[in-house]
Amino acid sequence: DKYEEVAPKLLQAKEDTNATESSFNTVRHRLSDLKKNDGNKLSVYGQKTVDMCSKIDEGRRRRQFQGQVIGPIGLHVKIKPGEEQFAGIAELALGSANLGRFIVTEDADRATLMRFRRELGCNTRECNVYQIAPAQRYRLRPSPSPDVKLVCEVLDIENDLVLNCLVDFCRIDSIALAESKEISERALLISDPNNPNKEAIRQPVKQIYFLPNGDTWKVTKGSRQMISNENRPRRTIGVDQSAAIREVENDIRLLKDEVDQKRQAEANLKKEEHLYKKRWNDEKKKREKLLKSIETAEATIEEMNDEDDANEDVQADTTAEEEDVKTAEDALEEVQSRYEEKKNAKEEMWPAIEEAKKRLDEVTTRNEKVLEEIEQADNELEKYAQGHAKLQANVEKRQKKLGQIEEIFEKQKVNVAEAKSKVEEWTANARRLAFDIQEEKSQKEAQEKGEQYDPREPADEDLEKIEPEKTKKNLDYYQAKIVQKEKKIEKEKEKRALTETDPEVAFMKYMRAKKDLDDKVEQLERIQRTVDELTVDARNRRKRWKQFRSHIEQTTGAIFDEILNKKGSSGTLEFDHQGGTLNLAVQKDAANEMSQTKDVKALSGGERSFTTLALLLALGENLETPFRVMDEFDVFLDPVSRKIALQTMINVAKEMEHRQFIFITPQDLSSIKTDSKLKIFQMKNPKRGNIGGTQQQTLAFESPN
Repeated sequence: DKYEEVAPKLLQAKEDTNATESSFNTVRHRLSDLKKNDGNKLSVYGQKTVDMCSKIDEGRRRRQFQGQVIGPIGLHVKIKPGEEQFAGIAELALGSANLGRFIVTEDADRATLMRFRRELGCNTRECNVYQIAPAQRYRLRPSPSPDVKLVCEVLDIENDLVLNCLVDFCRIDSIALAESKEISERALLISDPNNPNKEAIRQPVKQIYFLPNGDTWKVTKGSRQMISNENRPRRTIGVDQSAAIREVENDIRLLKDEVDQKRQAEANLKKEEHLYKKRWNDEKKKREKLLKSIETAEATIEEMNDEDDANEDVQADTTAEEEDVKTAEDALEEVQSRYEEKKNAKEEMWPAIEEAKKRLDEVTTRNEKVLEEIEQADNELEKYAQGHAKLQANVEKRQKKLGQIEEIFEKQKVNVAEAKSKVEEWTANARRLAFDIQEEKSQKEAQEKGEQYDPREPADEDLEKIEPEKTKKNLDYYQAKIVQKEKKIEKEKEKRALTETDPEVAFMKYMRAKKDLDDKVEQLERIQRTVDELTVDARNRRKRWKQFRSHIEQTTGAIFDEILNKKGSSGTLEFDHQGGTLNLAVQKDAANEMSQTKDVKALSGGERSFTTLALLLALGENLETPFRVMDEFDVFLDPVSRKIALQTMINVAKEMEHRQFIFITPQDLSSIKTDSKLKIFQMKNPKRGNIGGTQQQTLAFESPN
């Protein structure tokens, strides 16, 4: 049992150790980046942020941006004086990754920054981009209680665009900060106005972070949800680089101690597991041995029982055996007598035997020592012989290898001389080729300018000035490269059916092809901008659609509960859009929570019919159908439910004059009073004749005047 208990503990200890080591490596990498960029205030946001700012500065110099480009966001955010205690949890509420983001106002600028991210190799959390339209600074509501602070009240943000961006994307106007959980609950937790049995938060607050560790709570579907923060809140806002380095070094020390502790705990658990595993194996062996002994004993007992059963009725004659016993007793007495005589003789001879045994032991000891020395000498002699033979073989082998090396050396000398000759020849050819390329380039530039240029033959001094570039790669690499390029050129020529050898004609073709390529690239960029705009529009449409759907859910649930309240009941609707289901929760007595049920089958027929009517009326209110027809809706209702249901539907129909309702019922409607908005059409009783059975009548509608 102990062994089985230790195994999951050891697995959990390994996972904890790996997670802590990962955090330790991340913090150590961050410290390296900080020290690498000592004196740069951007380094607290990571090396990629520093590189991104360099690219943005270069882009500004080249005038690549069409609108405002701001970032990182953390440079524009400070903590207000006197609110330093909330700095850590305020940054936790913002999200540390958001402080390293950038803000743009134009689609083209966003595409440029995304290209910079790809060039820098940023991951999904580094140098992300927010896009927001320029607007006036938002007017924010104050905190609903003086005991708590909104994030926007703790931060000092002078840039209007940064403030609006953090409100839209980080909800700093709806996240509150408090000194403790008790203070936040006392200041913000209230009862739901629509349902006193459920909890709610004072508006505009949606979520609360509190000291000291940045734990958070919120209310979802009338119930509180608490989330603990296991990591110590970091502080980047308003911290210089030296303070950030000290903080990271402190984190490294703490994480190193934690890693050591978890490694020690893991090692202890491994030892404990090994101990319990050994004990478990020993106990298992003992148990198997004991079971085997028990099986053997049971088999023996069974055999003895069988023999006992077989010999139970046998009566044997023991006379002969008794005589044998008497004879054996006499022989035993004689043997004992001789034994005593021998014993006495042995005692008399024992001193001489001991003396001889002692001398024999001394001789045996000396012989064993001599034999041991002889064996040792034989072993040393054998080792020497083996070593000598091995050395002799090595000498012969090395002499043979030396001869081979000398032969190879002579061959290499010849190869080196040939290689030097080839290198000199290739160098001369390369210098001549470089000179010719330069001359062609100068001639082409003169032609473009409309000037006259006469090519000249290279002099030895001109060729000597051309120095080959040094490279770390060997000759084989460049030979393979040349062959590869030649094959590629031939392949492209075949593919494009190129037979042109005139450089000027080829250059003109190249310029036309380059212009076509630039046009296609520009067209692709326009298409990409259109795709980005459509993506943003689709995202906004989906967001609005979800808002409409949520509004319909809330409205339908409220109307459903309002209709049930008229009968003294209450209920809620649960829409599961992922599962495609609609669940009802009905409380028969609004004052008794124990009467609540989610199983509609548990309701009586009348209750089930009234609940169905309430659901149909609630859904119809949001579906906005122009005509609603309900046939025999009150068949299974009791008199009270029928009266309430009928009156409710009449009131709903009168309130919605732009809709037309038709209710069909076989019940008596004499208690219903008609008016200008309510008409009752009563069908005549069916005629019963002798032929054809009953005959259904039709309603005689009056033509409107």
